[in-house]
Amino acid sequence: MTKLNLLPCPRSLKILRGTFTLPKQKPLAAIKVIRTHSAPDHPEGYALAISKTGIEISFRETGGLRAATATLRQLLREYGRRLPCLRIRDWPDFPRRGVMLDISRGRVPKLETLLDLAEKLSDFKINELQLYTEHTFAYTQYKSVWQSWGALTAKEIKILNARCRELGIDLVPNQNSFGHLRYFLEDPRLKKFGELAEPYEADTKDFLRRPTTLAPNNPGTIPFLCGLYDELLPNFSSEFFNVGCDETWDLGRGQSKKLCEAKGKGHVYLDFLKKIQREVSTRDKKMMFWGDIILKYPKLIRALPKNVIALNWGYEANHLFGKEAAKFAKAKIPFYVCPGTSTWQTLIGKHDNALANLRAAAKAGKKFGAIGFLNTDWGDGGHPQPLAVSWPLFAAGAACLRIQPAKLRKRDSSLASCIKNLA
Repeated sequence: MTKLNLLPCPRSLKILRGTFTLPKQKPLAAIKVIRTHSAPDHPEGYALAISKTGIEISFRETGGLRAATATLRQLLREYGRRLPCLRIRDWPDFPRRGVMLDISRGRVPKLETLLDLAEKLSDFKINELQLYTEHTFAYTQYKSVWQSWGALTAKEIKILNARCRELGIDLVPNQNSFGHLRYFLEDPRLKKFGELAEPYEADTKDFLRRPTTLAPNNPGTIPFLCGLYDELLPNFSSEFFNVGCDETWDLGRGQSKKLCEAKGKGHVYLDFLKKIQREVSTRDKKMMFWGDIILKYPKLIRALPKNVIALNWGYEANHLFGKEAAKFAKAKIPFYVCPGTSTWQTLIGKHDNALANLRAAAKAGKKFGAIGFLNTDWGDGGHPQPLAVSWPLFAAGAACLRIQPAKLRKRDSSLASCIKNLA
C-alpha cells in the first residue's frame, strides 16, 4: 500500500502505518465530517484523515466536501473496505477546471452519454463542462438547420444541467456567434446575414465553398443572435456563456469589406465583440470568447471589456501559451488556457502531442494567473474518434493539474452508493 492511484494527486499526502476497515453495518457512521477553519483556506480545500479508528473529513465550503468525497470514493474503489491510513490536504491550482466536448461535427451524444460523462468527470474534480455548439441545439425557429443532426433539446439540456449542479459541475452554454455558422448561413432566411454568400479563396489559397462568418455590419445580425440567446440561455443556470467568435475567416471579404478597409479588421472585430458582450450582459451572463483573433491585434487587447473572459487556445506540443497568456495577464483580462486532446481527425489520437500540449498549457496558466484550464475535444473531419479514445486524455488533462496517471473505473455518483456496492 505504498502507492495510491488518486486522480488528481493530492497536494499533500502522507501514508501512515496500518489500515482501517470500514464496517458493513452503518458505514457512514464511521465517517466524521467537520466544517472548520483548520481545513485548507480555499473554497475547494479539504483535509482527509484515515486512522485505525475511523475517517475524518475537514472542509470550509461545500466544494471542499465534494472534493474530499471524490477522493474517498477513489480510495474505496481501489482498496475496498480495508483502507490505508493516511493524511491528505488538498486544494486546486485553477478555480475553473473544465472539459469541452464538440457536438457539432458529426457526433451528438445522447443524453445518457452526457450524464455518464458528467458523472465520471466529477471524480476527476472537473467543475466545468461545455458542449461546443454551432447548429446542434434544437432551436424552434430553425428546425431545417438542425433536424438531420440529432440536436439536443431544451428539455435534455435542463436535465443535464440539473445533474451537473448536483455533481458540482457548471454546465456552461456554448453557442458560436460570429464564425463557424455554415449551416445557419445555408438557410435561405439567414443567407443575407453572411459576410459572403458565395464560395471564396482563403488566404491559404484553399478554395472554400461554404461561407461561415456573419457580417458584423448587417443590421439583422445582432437580432438573429439575440433570438438564439433568448431560447438557449434560460436552460442553463451558469453565470457564464461562451460565444465563440473564433476563426472568422470570411471577415472583410464581403459586406464588411469597405468598413474593414476604413477602420481596420481588428477594430471591426472588436466592435462586434462588444456588441455581443452587451447582449450577453443584459441577459445576466459573463461572456467567454476564443482569444485567437484578438491575439492577432495585441494592441486592442486592452480595449476589451474588463468583464469578459478570454479563452486562450492552442493544440500543438510547442504552442506558445506563455507568450499569449502574458498578453492577457498584462492587460488584466481574465483568461483560461485551453489545450486539447489531439484526438480529432484520428482514430486513436496523437498522445505525445496531446501530453506535451496539456502540460504546456498548465504550466503557462499557473505562471500567468489563468483562472481556468479547459481541455477541449474537437470533432473536425466528421468526428471519427469515439469517446473512449478521448477519455485517457481527459484524465491526462486533469493530471496536469498536479496529478499522476490513475485508473479509470465505472462509478456511482454518491459516496453512500459506493459503500453500499461493496457489501
